[in-house]
Amino acid sequence: MSDTWRVGKLAHALRDLLRNSQFRNVAVKGELTQYRVAASGHAYFSLKDEDGKMDCVAWRGKAMHFPDGLEDGMEVLIIASVDLYPPQGRVQLQVEQLRASTNIGLLEEMKRKLVDKLEANGSLDLLQRPLPTIPQHVVIVTGADSAALSDMLRIRDERWTDIRCTVIETVVQGKESHSLLPRALRAAYALSPSVVVVGRGGGSPEDLWSFNLEPIIEAILESPVPIVSAVGHESDHLVSDLVADHRAATPTHAMEMVIPIRGDHDIMIDDFSSRLEGGLNRWLSRRKERLHNLKLRLASAPLIGMGKARESLLMLNNILTRLTTSRFNAERQKLQRYSTVLEFTNPHAVLKRGYSMVKGEDGMVIRTAAAAASQSSMKLQFHDGELSVAPLDDD
Repeated sequence: MSDTWRVGKLAHALRDLLRNSQFRNVAVKGELTQYRVAASGHAYFSLKDEDGKMDCVAWRGKAMHFPDGLEDGMEVLIIASVDLYPPQGRVQLQVEQLRASTNIGLLEEMKRKLVDKLEANGSLDLLQRPLPTIPQHVVIVTGADSAALSDMLRIRDERWTDIRCTVIETVVQGKESHSLLPRALRAAYALSPSVVVVGRGGGSPEDLWSFNLEPIIEAILESPVPIVSAVGHESDHLVSDLVADHRAATPTHAMEMVIPIRGDHDIMIDDFSSRLEGGLNRWLSRRKERLHNLKLRLASAPLIGMGKARESLLMLNNILTRLTTSRFNAERQKLQRYSTVLEFTNPHAVLKRGYSMVKGEDGMVIRTAAAAASQSSMKLQFHDGELSVAPLDDD
């Protein structure tokens, strides 16, 4: 043989294979047997039914949350992952949760925890995207050859058969759906659809439970286009309904939401066309009326302009006249004041008041007695003439 495995290497390889398989976080129901809690706090037991038996281990951090009163013979439900213990080569279940109750009780607890997680990270607060008025391409993700698929395709044919519709068939329940359903959803997104419908027909809570599991929910949240959750019936409420853009009560209802009725759409188009035509005609009529009014205003514009120019010219002329008259009066008053001052200081005016002025032989005014004594003759200037005089000797 070309390849020879060492025992330990093979055991570890098998363990890694199991840990990366679909057998993680699976729900297992069976009869509790050989239950014991070690001093370390770890719990060891087996689950069995009429067809088989598996060893189980729950580490102390998990076992401390187990309910009280567990005893052999009780029917329990566990959430566990298949593992292999290499030192002993033993396949066992590593238990995460255990409930001494019905299957539904434990599953509902898992659902509640997932919803709490989605609320905490804001996934439930995302805005819903509206459905397209007329989808160009609808992709349906559902079970193969199912009654739900037949109903959905029938609705498409009844409402608008020309709308393109692609079907991706996959497993929608059981352990295989945990990986195959997310893969089918991502394949749908790769087709560039207008909208995606994911769902299945009715069934028991266990049958529908895949739509409450985190891998499927994460795939729904990845949708780049509006997505409709159409699982079960009106009374079924699943986590997929909370994270999808729209929830449909049934797969049939989903197609009624997504596919419009061709006849109704034609009526809507005719009505819209009539309204558009009427609105366009009214708009054109208003524009024609406005254009006519503009032409009338344009024709009378020169006459109106000349009248306004004449009024402006008259107003400016009046203003100029008032300003000129006011300025002239002000200058005349100023001239009168200057004339009065000059008249008051005129020597001839002083002579008229009884004064006389003495001039020497050279005609210059003599202002002092000493200057007069040196003159041989002088003239006295009166307002009405002159008189020649001579200075007298002292003796």
